[in-house]
Amino acid sequence: RALCGPRPHARQLLARGALFLRAVDHSIRLATGRPASTLPSHGTRLERVAAVLGRVLGEAVSPGELPLRLEQTCQEVRSVYRKVFA
Repeated sequence: RALCGPRPHARQLLARGALFLRAVDHSIRLATGRPASTLPSHGTRLERVAAVLGRVLGEAVSPGELPLRLEQTCQEVRSVYRKVFA
């Protein structure tokens, strides 16, 4: 299966996921001034990350919804990887 690669839907999901995850990583670095492996848990830092991410993505990003969106994206990407590389 892995030699043929993922199906078109899975490729699109992986591409969107990669763009989103990279944008989150860059937004954390820009908003906090340093790399981090997790989102700020709450408050002003999370609001800054969401604001920067919104500018990077060109869409409104709610600080309250960002952790859930990040988790959903990670789960979707993991699911595709498990199917392709299992």
